Amino acid sequence: MFWRLGGIAVMVGVLVACGGVKQEDWNAASAEASCEFSKRCATSNFYYNFEDIDACVSTTSTMLDELDEYYTDCLFDEDAAKACLKSLDASCKSTGQDYDDVRASCYEVWDCAQDYTPADDTVKPL
Repeated sequence: MFWRLGGIAVMVGVLVACGGVKQEDWNAASAEASCEFSKRCATSNFYYNFEDIDACVSTTSTMLDELDEYYTDCLFDEDAAKACLKSLDASCKSTGQDYDDVRASCYEVWDCAQDYTPADDTVKPL
């Protein structure tokens, strides 16, 4: 789902450095950040599911685009989106295997996803 690593790092860095993330940029930015994080921190799982970054970004972006209807009545928080991308940019060593903590900030991006916890049966994507 992610494009070339250099382009992704620059895009995420620019989005995080320049304030909040705009709603219209969210699906692409979060797909790229999620795929990059997965490849970097859960490599074997990443390659089990995807051939490369491009495939991951494509699949994740499509899934997020299809879920836009779910978020129609939800409020988007640009600052929470920025915090989510920043958490996904964290080093694997600092996050260890506790990915739920890393993604926790991402549950705040849409106000309708704030009550979600990883133990819920219905998984809402980042």
